[in-house]
Amino acid sequence: MLGKRLVTAQTGPEGKPVQRVYIELADPFERESILATCSTANWSAYASSLQAWRDGDRGNRKELARGNPAGDRRAGGGLQPFQARELAFQLGLNLKQVSRAVQTILGAYRAFRDCDATMLEINPLVVTKDDKVLALDAKMSFDDNALFRRRNIVDMNDPSQSDPREAQALEHSLNYIGLMARSAASSMAPASRWPPWT
Repeated sequence: MLGKRLVTAQTGPEGKPVQRVYIELADPFERESILATCSTANWSAYASSLQAWRDGDRGNRKELARGNPAGDRRAGGGLQPFQARELAFQLGLNLKQVSRAVQTILGAYRAFRDCDATMLEINPLVVTKDDKVLALDAKMSFDDNALFRRRNIVDMNDPSQSDPREAQALEHSLNYIGLMARSAASSMAPASRWPPWT
């Protein structure tokens, strides 16, 4: 796998080069879920939404994520332990599993908040036969405007996993914005119609 290109629904047909492989303990598990949190677009009242999906069809987690979540919590003032407990119960976990899931949910939310993330997804969040709750895989996206104070996150960036145009723009502290227009003139035409006083 190392040194090859991995093609999935998320990478697109061109795929991504595999330069790192993470190895984890292969614990047999009984069920899996998805846990995700993202920030809202309303930055004036910064809030985040935490959602969880139950194990409906273990064979297709992506289809599971397209369905309605088992639980959804708004965390405008920060996620509280009782909200994490409610979410864990909505996943259909037993008492022992709930207490362990609460630690994982609160830890995920703290990582999301403390790292200036815009999205965090644990997929899958699994329950083992001995009632452990484990995050087997996760991905995060970060607020570009906050990276100046998150050097440890910047140092982990792998440019080979980004669009080359975005990676080049990032080297110069710029954001790359692709325009979906036939020409620069057609993309700028609406701007030329604005009144001069706007």
